[in-house]
Amino acid sequence: MEWELARFGNVRPVAIMSPDYLPTRRVAQKCGFMEKALTTYKDKPCLIMECQG
Repeated sequence: MEWELARFGNVRPVAIMSPDYLPTRRVAQKCGFMEKALTTYKDKPCLIMECQG
């Protein structure tokens, strides 16, 4: 994450994933991501998480 912040500045990275896949959600949370929105992508539910760090 430090590389990304150094390269792109004050842009907050996001992660898009299936809301049902808990292992991916846990890894994202450990990396500093928090839930931002629940939406759909290609007619399937998806969770958008934003980095807070």
